[in-house]
Amino acid sequence: MKWLPSSMAIDLRDPRLRPFYDRLAAARMPLIVHCGEEHAVPGADRQDLGNPLLLREPLRHGVRVIAAHCASLGLAMDLDLPRPRPAQAFELFSRLMDEPAWHDLLLGDVSAMFQFNRRPEVWRSVLRRQDWHERLLHGSDYPLPGVMPLVRLSRLVRAGVLDEGHVAPLEALRGHHPLMFDLALKRLARWQGDAFGAPVYATARHFAARRAGPERATTRSTVSPG
Repeated sequence: MKWLPSSMAIDLRDPRLRPFYDRLAAARMPLIVHCGEEHAVPGADRQDLGNPLLLREPLRHGVRVIAAHCASLGLAMDLDLPRPRPAQAFELFSRLMDEPAWHDLLLGDVSAMFQFNRRPEVWRSVLRRQDWHERLLHGSDYPLPGVMPLVRLSRLVRAGVLDEGHVAPLEALRGHHPLMFDLALKRLARWQGDAFGAPVYATARHFAARRAGPERATTRSTVSPG
């Protein structure tokens, strides 16, 4: 299940959603929620509803939530402050990731992560935070990897997260197969020796659903989010 609250005018705090959350939790069906600013699908244009802190509502109901793109774009109001003020949406997502209560429920996907409109601090953080990697999922956000201006390899080189020697091979691969380009870019990205670990690409386990009877799981979907 994927929601774009800012486009679909979904307020995650709406009490009418609580029975739905309970069913999602019982079925162990992940809910992918676009967090941070949304510009590809304007819709209702309620950017305030993309606030990562609003994820606490489905999380409180035991829903496994995937924050799309790790809320890596734009600002959101820091609702935890007595007088809320704008903060980087990614910083609010980071706060949730570090709250022990959601350790087994909150995930993030890294689709669109290396687009030019993300800050270098975001790229460095997701690579450096090895403690998050069990909870991060590779995703493509296709067809955006095929939209050439969105990923500017020279900017990644300047930010220190991509070796200049990888630029030409990646550009050649991109012209041939944008999805393979997206995967290869994430595999090659580094920050001070840190890179995405193998769990980031082993996403099927997050979509396993329990069956009745003895403890066992079966993979229902191997499609990465994004």
